[in-house]
Amino acid sequence: MLKGTGRLVLPAGVLLALLMLIGCSVSSPRLPETEEIVYFKAGDNFLLARGDKYTYSFSGASTRSLYDRWLILKRDYGDAVRGMTVNFEANDDKVNAQYNTFIRVDRLKPGQRETLQRDYGAQPTANSQELVVTFEASGYSGLSRNYIMDDGYVKLDPPITVTINDKTRGVNPLWIPLMIPAFPFIMAYGCAKGPCV
Repeated sequence: MLKGTGRLVLPAGVLLALLMLIGCSVSSPRLPETEEIVYFKAGDNFLLARGDKYTYSFSGASTRSLYDRWLILKRDYGDAVRGMTVNFEANDDKVNAQYNTFIRVDRLKPGQRETLQRDYGAQPTANSQELVVTFEASGYSGLSRNYIMDDGYVKLDPPITVTINDKTRGVNPLWIPLMIPAFPFIMAYGCAKGPCV
């Protein structure tokens, strides 16, 4: 503290250390922006999507029924399917998968559009000649090397490219106790250099 001023002055080294701690406290995304799923495995209550580096595991009573519904959709409307996208939204090791199947309206038989909307919740897209059916599942991600590769996996040819929105960004919780006291010190340093507003 400067004598008679009521202001706290930090040595440059302390300030630099505080700034470095704040800079290191932002965690980077754990998963890549895209990944090619090379292998797929479906069990009674689980689905596994395996890439070279990560495997995505989805489980629960409804998981297999979602997959079976998608197989029926593919069987019944395969000629009208224009394409599909797979998006994963990740937060730490938790993953929400969204599988969108795009269907051309001009290739549907009479009554199929209404069936798609009723049974699959098909929604129109920005293109008036297209509907989208969305399937969603929740699960976890982990390193592929931690999952045993067995004969139950099916090789996907070609592989499916998945886009990943990794929300694992922002403040690392381990540094929060260090960050909270750092702000007043930075303010104090600012006040020592000039008028404090």
